[in-house]
Amino acid sequence: MARSKAKKHRLKQIREGKLDPTLSREMWAINPVARKTPTKAERIRKREKKHFSNDQGSVFYLHIA
Repeated sequence: MARSKAKKHRLKQIREGKLDPTLSREMWAINPVARKTPTKAERIRKREKKHFSNDQGSVFYLHIA
């Protein structure tokens, strides 16, 4: 396959001893096009986790008959 003009330019810079521009690019941990808001299941899980993390290991049940 043929090399793109940009890739040829990068390789030429590396051969000449200049800085490789690919090293200065940020590494993305996630895909920036991916969803930005949590799903309904994630919202519910987070709410339940927050609710149960407030009590210090004790659970009280109030049963009204």
